[in-house]
Amino acid sequence: ASIGKTGGGIVERLGIAVVRFIPRQTGLTDPRVTVLNLVAHTNYSFRILASNAVTHLSNEPSPYAMANITTNQAAPSEVLAIRQENTSQNSVTLMWHEPNQPNG
Repeated sequence: ASIGKTGGGIVERLGIAVVRFIPRQTGLTDPRVTVLNLVAHTNYSFRILASNAVTHLSNEPSPYAMANITTNQAAPSEVLAIRQENTSQNSVTLMWHEPNQPNG
């Protein structure tokens, strides 16, 4: 069995780790794989197919199933530059810059 990202190959992102398949992307012996280093709030399509020692002899394309997955949003990035504005005897106003990545 094998699992691959539609379009073939391993997904790469500039400056970020490559998507990893545990235990591996192809040659699986158990019907399970863990995919790591996905981007938050992103759509992924995976093609899953089964093969054996004679699959390559067939003139027909190998049948496969598609799994379409959307990852959840990530936590926002850190809030920076918190400052105190107005302070009174019983209140305070705090202000800060919005996170660089409000949806992770």
